[in-house]
Amino acid sequence: MIDPAAPSRGDTPWIGDDPRFTELRAAYRRSVFPVTAAFLLRFLAYVLCSACARGFMAVKAVGSVNVRALTGMGR
Repeated sequence: MIDPAAPSRGDTPWIGDDPRFTELRAAYRRSVFPVTAAFLLRFLAYVLCSACARGFMAVKAVGSVNVRALTGMGR
């Protein structure tokens, strides 16, 4: 809980002083950074495969849908 006697900004206590908020921010950082890194790596792999592995990306997967379409829709 926020200590009412602690220094504050204006009339209300500052949320950054609350240990629960600090824990929440740490949990947010622990979850967001790995997800962002995974997305960027996956996107880079898609771009590289589209540029360099055209034969693989042109393989028919289901009917007339190829690997490129499936990976593009999965982004």
